Amino acid sequence: MKKTISTKKLNLRLKVKSKTRNFALGLLNKLNFLDKSFLDSGFNKNIKETLINKNFDKASEIFLKNRWAYLEDPIEYSFYRELIKSWPNTIFFNPYPTDTKIQDVGFKWGSFMSQEQINVNLKYLNSFAGLSNFYSYLRSQKFCERVRKLMQINEEVCCYYISSRVSKSGGKLDFHMDGAGKIKELKNKAINIVWHINGINGSKNGGLCLSKNKDIVSAWPEGLIHESRQLKNSCLIYDMTNDIGNYHGYPPMKSNIFRWVITSQFWPKSCLSINSEVH
Repeated sequence: MKKTISTKKLNLRLKVKSKTRNFALGLLNKLNFLDKSFLDSGFNKNIKETLINKNFDKASEIFLKNRWAYLEDPIEYSFYRELIKSWPNTIFFNPYPTDTKIQDVGFKWGSFMSQEQINVNLKYLNSFAGLSNFYSYLRSQKFCERVRKLMQINEEVCCYYISSRVSKSGGKLDFHMDGAGKIKELKNKAINIVWHINGINGSKNGGLCLSKNKDIVSAWPEGLIHESRQLKNSCLIYDMTNDIGNYHGYPPMKSNIFRWVITSQFWPKSCLSINSEVH
């Protein structure tokens, strides 16, 4: 009974939160304060800068050894400042309708999405120059080739999914394995790169973790493989294959903390037509 009441309260809170944000967003739209040019132009195909530095490429050896790698300061500093400066307000993010992920998500793009769905999700993307350019770069052939070389596979690699997420004190991500990790065609060929954009550096501050123990939160830090403690400009790269046995997530965040991240998945081009549940 208690669980039912808790679920009802959660759903009510999420409903109120979403309605409030949608009202504010609608008002800004009516006042023409938002850039809707993405609907006409789509992604920027002329990103000339290299937004991710060479440390990304150097991580290949450790990734191949461990099937994961962690990098600090991978985003070029000049662009990183732009990304921080133009980060979207929380009204552009919606809460997850589940108590296993206490975080808000926005600007979702996937190769599996219809153009109509993409236009709805990214309608205001060009209002935020840093985010728009980062999405365009992650999708670019240039960066996807860097990902392929990092993984050292003999297939063309493409960006499969990107999203942006924000959370604050009490936010969490229950430890789990990705659904795509069960797909045999993707074994050791699909990775998730989680870019920590901004936050408060330290332990239990929302940095993504890897663990051998699904129930690590109650037994912390038993089973901990890695905890991302730099929330300002870092990334965690991990092989999504479930057979490796690594769970990922982060424990409830401490007080007076916030977290901004961008998640990005990369798959072989030959597998893009495979359906996989992505959140």
